Amino acid sequence: MCILDSMKKFSQIFVLIFMVLCVALVSCRSDVEVKINDAASLIKTRPDSALKILNTISYNDLDDDMILAKYALLKGWAHGDTGYSFATDTLFQRAADIYLSKGDTVRWGMLLQVEAVRLHSVGDVAAAYDMIDSVLVVTPDTSRMRDLHVARLRLAIAEADNEKILTSSDWLVHYWPHDKARYALIKLGALLCLNRTDEAIALEDSIVNSDFVLTKDAESYPGFVRDYVQYLKFLPGRAHDALTLFEKTFPDSCGYSPEDKYILSQLKIAAGDLDGAKTILETIEYGSMQDKYEFLIGLNLLNGLVKYLSKGDLPAEELLSIPRRIEYRQRVESGDRMLALDTVYMLDRQNYQLHLNRQRLWIMILSLTLLLVALGFIAYIMIRRRREKLAEAEERIDTLNPCLMKS
Repeated sequence: MCILDSMKKFSQIFVLIFMVLCVALVSCRSDVEVKINDAASLIKTRPDSALKILNTISYNDLDDDMILAKYALLKGWAHGDTGYSFATDTLFQRAADIYLSKGDTVRWGMLLQVEAVRLHSVGDVAAAYDMIDSVLVVTPDTSRMRDLHVARLRLAIAEADNEKILTSSDWLVHYWPHDKARYALIKLGALLCLNRTDEAIALEDSIVNSDFVLTKDAESYPGFVRDYVQYLKFLPGRAHDALTLFEKTFPDSCGYSPEDKYILSQLKIAAGDLDGAKTILETIEYGSMQDKYEFLIGLNLLNGLVKYLSKGDLPAEELLSIPRRIEYRQRVESGDRMLALDTVYMLDRQNYQLHLNRQRLWIMILSLTLLLVALGFIAYIMIRRRREKLAEAEERIDTLNPCLMKS
């Protein structure tokens, strides 16, 4: 009876130890899940770092459908925010199908939108448009339709397809009033490029008379004016109006930023004030600008245009040397930037490894502790059982001794 009781107690302890170890192992997430969750926590604030983490995950480790779908969605998001090419990533369609099978049409549409951008990057422009249009047809939500039209508009701008720019911007003007003025300006630019001047003038009048402009919102109005004058200068006879509006909105006393000086120089060129444009171009400092290389190209081109219009002399050699100088500077700064990103990723990776090692150490300590407790309990049962057997043997001896004495 004692042996059976001991075996029951031992089996209960073994089951308890097994359950504790299973819970500990389940609580320790897999390496892939940890990386994906780390990337998700960084995707909004540091998409470069998130992309670095995602690039360390092998496709062969994406054995679970939902993990694969989340990985594809995060990678498409990171690529979109960083501007890196993702022409070789082919998981977006498969991940979209996974979300569709789960009934998640929102993420399905987001992934097809990413796939459309990928198709555009490999040159399949028609398929990219068709994919976005196919999602638009089945999307009832206005906010999602807005995102899709914005994506379609970006593709159209990249392809300089003014007809499609006009279609998407027209939808955004009518159905998304929050940014109505901005999309109206894009529509105005498309009409100008299509030489539909009468429609452009009518649209420009409606923009000027809109509630947005009349309210002159302190936060939105300056940005609107910066974009508006860029299109207004191309309308017949409106270059001087654009210059007057800009100088009235941004008086010289407030101090012009490099971007404002760049816009003002263009307006002065369009209005025929070449000396004023030249004076402004000479005072522009672009060293601290984020997109200074693109800015520098435009700045040098404007300088060349002023010289050509004022003297009839096109500085061809100076203009042709611009790409070489910019490419050299861009390579140097790109190398510094990648080095900084690699350093940040290396530190993050080291912290991540320390975190994993700490988890593994605690699991090992817990496992050893449980094992020692189990071994101690087993030893206690064996010693107790041995004592019980000795006690039984002594009782038998005490019982047999009187019998021996009588015989």
